[in-house]
Amino acid sequence: MNSRRDADKAAAVVQVFAAGLGRLPERSAVEHFVSVLETLDAPFADVTAVERMADMIVGSDEFRQRYGDKHESDVPFVRALFLDALGREATALEYMRFARQSGRASVLAEVAVAPEIMGRFDPFEWLYPRGAPVQDDRAYALWAERYDSEAGLKNVRLAAGQKPSITFLLNVPAWRFDLLEETLVSLLAQTHSGWSACVAASVDDFRTVERLLDAARTDPRVRVFPVLPDVDARQVTFQAAETPFIAFIEPGDRLMASAVQFIAEVLAELPETALLYTDEDRIDAHGRRWGARFKPGWSDDQLLGGDTIGQLAVMARERIIASGGLDAACACVSVAEADDVRPWSVEERERAFQLAVKLRVAEATTTDRIVHLPRVLFHRGRGFSGPSPMVAARVSPQAPVPVEQAVVSRHIADCRPGLRLTETSLDVAASAAHGMLWPRVLYPLPTVRPTVSIVILTRDNPDLLARCLSGLLYETDYPAFDVTIVDNGGVEPEAAELLRQFAVDPRVMVRRIDTPFNWAALNNEAARGTNGQLLLLLNDDIEILRRDWLDELVRQALRPGVGVVGARLLYPDGALQHGGMALTPDGATHILRSASPGEGGYLGQIAWQRDMLAVTGACLLIHRALFEELGGLDEEFHVTCNDVDLCLRVVATGRRVVWTPHAVLTHIDGATRGRDHRPERQVRFFRETARLIGRWSALVASDATINPNLKLTDRDILLTPPTDQYGRPDEGEVAGLGVKA
Repeated sequence: MNSRRDADKAAAVVQVFAAGLGRLPERSAVEHFVSVLETLDAPFADVTAVERMADMIVGSDEFRQRYGDKHESDVPFVRALFLDALGREATALEYMRFARQSGRASVLAEVAVAPEIMGRFDPFEWLYPRGAPVQDDRAYALWAERYDSEAGLKNVRLAAGQKPSITFLLNVPAWRFDLLEETLVSLLAQTHSGWSACVAASVDDFRTVERLLDAARTDPRVRVFPVLPDVDARQVTFQAAETPFIAFIEPGDRLMASAVQFIAEVLAELPETALLYTDEDRIDAHGRRWGARFKPGWSDDQLLGGDTIGQLAVMARERIIASGGLDAACACVSVAEADDVRPWSVEERERAFQLAVKLRVAEATTTDRIVHLPRVLFHRGRGFSGPSPMVAARVSPQAPVPVEQAVVSRHIADCRPGLRLTETSLDVAASAAHGMLWPRVLYPLPTVRPTVSIVILTRDNPDLLARCLSGLLYETDYPAFDVTIVDNGGVEPEAAELLRQFAVDPRVMVRRIDTPFNWAALNNEAARGTNGQLLLLLNDDIEILRRDWLDELVRQALRPGVGVVGARLLYPDGALQHGGMALTPDGATHILRSASPGEGGYLGQIAWQRDMLAVTGACLLIHRALFEELGGLDEEFHVTCNDVDLCLRVVATGRRVVWTPHAVLTHIDGATRGRDHRPERQVRFFRETARLIGRWSALVASDATINPNLKLTDRDILLTPPTDQYGRPDEGEVAGLGVKA
């Protein structure tokens, strides 16, 4: 059951069981009763799920054993139910009210929705004790009801004479009058008064809009502007805005009542912010929330994959003007549409325009002025068909090119002429003509390629090493590299013979180092004997899959500010082995390990190049000068965590760690040293992990690779109840809001 329609039914089952039977239902019972309630929806459309559930429970043997066989309500029943379910006596008024009700089911239904019941029993935690799949709409609806309500928010009013800080710009098409009212109601409900709204409607529709919006005549923050046929409504509202920050929203969109309050708090702490974006979901006509998008923190290339920040996007007005204003965004969209073979719909043009504005603002500002506020403050409305995929992929070459991809291509041509937007399939085995196509930014390579020195540690693995070296030497397009193989105590004649054969190649050097195995120390020693401008640490259990893998790593490494680059590593069956790592209190955790071939992950997490805090040392490219500046790998991390520690030291210098899905290799994970579960090895693993987390506790707490509302396991991204690590930041503490340079 993954439908948002099941959320209220699942909650009803848990609530009525808790109130009527004094216990939580078995999970199989929840599934059963939700199915039964689903079948009763049509014939009893006016009866709530709680009322239908109460009828069934009152008729059960278990309920009759607790409260007797009577069907009617009386004072003894009300007293017993209140004591059992709520832990207190009913008040005199409650006795009078409930004892007079004709049936016990109606009493039980009302008690089941009492705040005390919801305070004692959590349907989300009961149904999903280990967390729920983040795409599960039923789980999200339960989570939102429990952990994302507006209870306890304070109304915050601005000081007299202080101007509102955010203006919401709305353009009202003729067919969306009713939806506009929903949006204005959500604005008027804001707990913080620091907002205004500029509403544009055509001259013909102006009076209709004014009549619909009583607020337009009673609240000075809401202004309605008539627009002539040849005038751009966006320009009218943008010019009318008098606040330092603006946001484009559509009729039907709604904001959480706390949205402006939280945003204002962040902007007060970070007044130089150029672009702030929040998490979002969708909302239906009945107020049910679904389709949540828990976004990661900002990454430098984020918007080149599509509109990956979505809504709510609050932008500094001066930054929009400095980046060319709305005219530049409109021109970008016009050229992009003209280049397309099909006309765009009104919805597509609006999506394209808003992305073009975000691209311009992001292009013209530094990363530290782009802020992610990880709270669901925005609900997409019912006006358009809904949000497009965060990454602008298409299912086949025959499918239309997403408008976001067309806008990005135009933006790159205007602002980054050295780059080129292409498409590729993440599934190595699938034909490009049939597999999912994902956008890819192709970065330039210099005419004279920098030399890459590749270091490979090995010991008696001739089969693995032979495949690795054959791919390197004969199936790699990149021309400028050398290879240093470190034989750490090998004794097998077959392995020694293989090393002699490969040493004949002038690009290959073999070194014998017979010290006890220390991955960090061996790589440091090997690196000292090389002289390439770039240094690549590579496992001997790596197999080359695409000839351009090293080209892609170097393309990324030569970008300004990039210090380390990691690759997309696959298991032999094509499933994902390494899609980058995120830091948790348990150490570095792989993102979506074992994802299916071609899978893009939640919100395109593993389909798009992005900043990480760490990548695996099984394939890690770093600038030699930076490696030497940092003193190489920390040799106190003998086997594990040394690669992660190196990446974190790179991040601490202000350089970036980038993971790319377009350098694709097979990694036979663990084949080099094998899986060793001996107690002393396990002790060392935990000791080194504890040392890593202790050294980098501040970065662990602020890793924005995964949204703080989610929990990362080695194979899943899960929605979980908030805890100290994954819960919400304290209100007003900007340091905990996922702000990441």
